[in-house]
Amino acid sequence: TSADLKSYTRVLGDFVLSAGIEGGYVHPYGKRNGTEDRVRLTDRYYLGEPQIRGFDIRGIGPRVIRRFYNITTNTFDVPNANSIDNVGDPLGGRAYYLGKVELEIPLGSGAKELGLRPSIFLDVGSVFGVKSPQLTSLESFRDPLDGQIKNICRNTTTGVTRFSAACLTDGTESVSVAFNEQFLGNSWKPRLSVGIGVNWNSPFGPFRIDLGKALIKQPGDDTKLFTFNVGTSFQ
Repeated sequence: TSADLKSYTRVLGDFVLSAGIEGGYVHPYGKRNGTEDRVRLTDRYYLGEPQIRGFDIRGIGPRVIRRFYNITTNTFDVPNANSIDNVGDPLGGRAYYLGKVELEIPLGSGAKELGLRPSIFLDVGSVFGVKSPQLTSLESFRDPLDGQIKNICRNTTTGVTRFSAACLTDGTESVSVAFNEQFLGNSWKPRLSVGIGVNWNSPFGPFRIDLGKALIKQPGDDTKLFTFNVGTSFQ
């Protein structure tokens, strides 16, 4: 179940102030299958771009962060922008709330004819309320024989596993690199962003460009400064 309320008001002449608030909750029914959450991933709420500008797509809320372990240096690898362990896996939530305030700034007749409508905005919201999944810890990669953290090598034919610092590279073994998982972001605490944007009613359809800065975020959130969308972000 979800509900939303939006309002548009003309202020100070041709300025248009728009405000909106919405929220929702998913209630599961039926028996739970083991430790799994009864609400499926595809049925949960997600927040991020374009609902809250200043954050990436599904960049807000519960997620599993995976950090890979370097068994040579005995340290966790530093995530880079292209690695999955830097973004993690968003899990969504059972409940969410979202608020928006936006002020559309009038321009001259020339810009109006071109369909340009700049604005300043403030977005706030959160998604939360999901059960913690089963996490993989670094202890899963500890060799019981010598107590050292190692990769796990799996025989591609028999499926037999062994602990080793290096798996065979001739195709007979696959490697599971040592890693540790954390469950973060499952908090009702608000995330807040502010910024500026431009709507353009182009001959090819409406476009929206936003420059948003996340002022309040929680551990695990994924921010994004610049966003481009087809259609307006505030509807």
